[in-house]
Amino acid sequence: MRAFGFTLKDFARAWYYHLPSGTIDTWAKLHKAFLNKYFPAKKANILKKAIANVEQADDEMLYDYTERFKRLCSSCPYHGFDDEDLVLYLYNGLLDHERRIIDAACGGSILNLTPAAAMEKFQDIAESTRSFGRTYSKKGASAVSSDNPDMIREIAELKNMIKGLSMQNKTHQVKAYGICADHFHSTDACLQL
Repeated sequence: MRAFGFTLKDFARAWYYHLPSGTIDTWAKLHKAFLNKYFPAKKANILKKAIANVEQADDEMLYDYTERFKRLCSSCPYHGFDDEDLVLYLYNGLLDHERRIIDAACGGSILNLTPAAAMEKFQDIAESTRSFGRTYSKKGASAVSSDNPDMIREIAELKNMIKGLSMQNKTHQVKAYGICADHFHSTDACLQL
């Protein structure tokens, strides 16, 4: 316990050396006092909730997602979750296509593996995706499902409207008259004539 102060720095070291003497006489008391000071229950609850509700972003690689999950777990070392729960949280937060890849790599569901084997499998697959680059979800008109005939019809109508407007602009373009070179009136209305 006397050496513990040498492992601290800045405010934590000052806090340790300013504890009233005789108040902390066991390692368990020191452990509890330190966690209460620098890791309050509110902060722990927020981090536990973040671990349990982790989700992969649409543009997040599997590697980045697993690394983020590991950082969350290490930021709350006393989260109290079993390894099996951690695998379940990590798996449930995956995007659907990533979940299919994980299950296919396991020859079934990854949840059928032991927690240690499942985490190792996650890590192996994540490491292999590290060099692939980012995959972004489709957005815009190209993301429209071909299963929706109303949407396809509406897009076709919009295309026709745009074509009609562009054709209309081409027929109504005014040619500049050679004398005054003014684009704002037709040849018939030229003031120079």
